[in-house]
Amino acid sequence: MPLSNSYRVAIVGGGNAGISLAARLRRAGTTDIGVIEPAESHFYQPLWTLVGGGCAQAAQSRRSEASVMPRGVGWIKDHAQELDPGAQTVTTRSGTSVL
Repeated sequence: MPLSNSYRVAIVGGGNAGISLAARLRRAGTTDIGVIEPAESHFYQPLWTLVGGGCAQAAQSRRSEASVMPRGVGWIKDHAQELDPGAQTVTTRSGTSVL
């Protein structure tokens, strides 16, 4: 039987946009947020402009995903496999249904 997680807001992707959105929603008072992100490492992409210009090293953009995940936000460490807008669910690669 597949597992399920229930959140008021589910965000697919823990990159800069997903983390920023989760943090903004938390500051606005939303408390039931889940971020679906399989990676253990987060790369701060705005720094890559400086990497391309030779002013920074790519390794400087790396942080642990746990260190950038906003407090109080659920981290679903899995890949989003299927989105069902009608049912308002995301199914992960492992079969977990995120409602």
